[in-house]
Amino acid sequence: MIMQTKKLTTKKRRFDRRTAVQAIIASGTNRTTMMVLFLVMVILSSCGTTRQFQVKTDPEDALLLRRDKWSIDYPVKSPENEKVTFLTKSDEYAFIAMKRGYVPDTVTVNRESPADVTLKMKRIEGVSTELPPAPDILRDKVLLLPLDVEFTWHKGVGALDKYETDDEQSAKCADELTRALTGNPSIKACRTPEELSDFRVTQNDALMSYLFSLNPVYLNYYPKPAVIGDLVSADNLR
Repeated sequence: MIMQTKKLTTKKRRFDRRTAVQAIIASGTNRTTMMVLFLVMVILSSCGTTRQFQVKTDPEDALLLRRDKWSIDYPVKSPENEKVTFLTKSDEYAFIAMKRGYVPDTVTVNRESPADVTLKMKRIEGVSTELPPAPDILRDKVLLLPLDVEFTWHKGVGALDKYETDDEQSAKCADELTRALTGNPSIKACRTPEELSDFRVTQNDALMSYLFSLNPVYLNYYPKPAVIGDLVSADNLR
């Protein structure tokens, strides 16, 4: 009688556990279904409105940028149309036009804006609109500024973790990297003890800030040519 009770109790426990697992799975399934339905409703309610704008620049052949796609891998001339999706009524997008010799213009649009968009750029006096010819890699030379290499040792772990700069290794790496780059006949190192004895790029904050602000894709479209003459003294760069 006692053995039979134990067997019945074991079966009951097994059934209860199985039922509990099934209940948990069912509950989880219901929650997952509800979550999916909720996400679908959110997505459907936030599809927004897609508008197609007829974009033109004055003058033509300017570089057209969209604020949400500021970084591009290649120049894009002003297109005939641009599709923009506005997720909410308050959404706005900015079109920016750039061209050498002109002040960039910006036009901000929303879902209610007219379809025709014209960006008009004002001329900059004294700045030529002529672009330099495409470089000839077999004839033209590139001047390489002194390389400023910082070699750092990573030592220790945890609370003993630290970094130490090795000036000797830094100089050695800079020399080796310079030799590797100047192995290309089109690259000439602008570095001699007489010309650039104490020049370090990373110690010139204004120069570093300017260099990092430039995007090579936009070099022919910046309002003014990108030059470093005003940021490097004549004593260091002849």
